Amino acid sequence: MTRATRFPALRSFRPRRPSSVRPGFLFLGLLLAGAPSVARADCPLTSVSCSGAGVDTAAPAFTASCDGHTAAAFDIPNATLDQNAPGYESVSGSSSRIILRDAFTVHAPTSGVPYDLRLRVYARGHAFAAGGFGDTAGLILNESADPVVPFETYANKAWGTFDGSLDFDDSLDVVLHRHTGEPIGIAIDANLGAAAYCSATAQLRFRFVDLPAGWGVTSCKGYNQEEPVPARPMSWGTLKAAYR
Repeated sequence: MTRATRFPALRSFRPRRPSSVRPGFLFLGLLLAGAPSVARADCPLTSVSCSGAGVDTAAPAFTASCDGHTAAAFDIPNATLDQNAPGYESVSGSSSRIILRDAFTVHAPTSGVPYDLRLRVYARGHAFAAGGFGDTAGLILNESADPVVPFETYANKAWGTFDGSLDFDDSLDVVLHRHTGEPIGIAIDANLGAAAYCSATAQLRFRFVDLPAGWGVTSCKGYNQEEPVPARPMSWGTLKAAYR
C-alpha cells in the first residue's frame, strides 16, 4: 500500500566547491541555449548533488550525471528542475538533489512598497519501492528565503512510498513579506532519492503567482516574468475616431 506522507529524510548534503568534485561526476551541457553565458559574480550559488558527489555553480542552467543514470538539471530562465534517481541501477540506491538559489526582484510602479510575494513550485513525478526492509523512494521539497530569516515560516512537503508505485502531481507555495524593488534571496531545495531496487523521477516548475497586472519579477540569473496589463475595452465612438 502506498503512502504519500511522512517520507523519511534522505542522506544529508554538504555543498562543495567545483574543485572538490569527485571523479565520475560528469557535467553535461553546462549552459543551455538561451541562458546568459555568464552569471553575475554576486549571484547566489546553486548546489547540485548526485548520489553524494556535489558541486556549487553560478551557472543559470546546468545538467549533471554521476553514473549515466542518476541526473540533476535546472534552468532558471525557463523555471525548471528535472531529476532522476533510478536506485535499481545501484546496490546502494541513488539520490539527486538540487538547492536552487537566486535573488529575485519584484518590479512595480513604485519601489519600497510592502508586498507578500508568493512563489509556487509545481511538482510532478513517479516513485516506486519494492516493499522490502528499508525500501523508500520519493521527493522532499523545501522552499525558503536565502538566507533564512529568524521567525519566518517556510514551506515543505514530501511525496513518497515504502511499497509499490506512486504518481504525484501537486504544488507547494511559500509566501515572503518583502518590498518591491529590493532583491529577495530564495532557495528551492528538491531532494529526490530511491533505495536499492527502487526508483524516483521528478519534474518541477516554478512561478510567482497573484502578481498585480503590470508588475514583473526578474532575477540575478536571468528569470523574467511579467504580468500583462488587461486591454481596455474600446467604444464605437473611440473606434470611429481612430479611423477619421
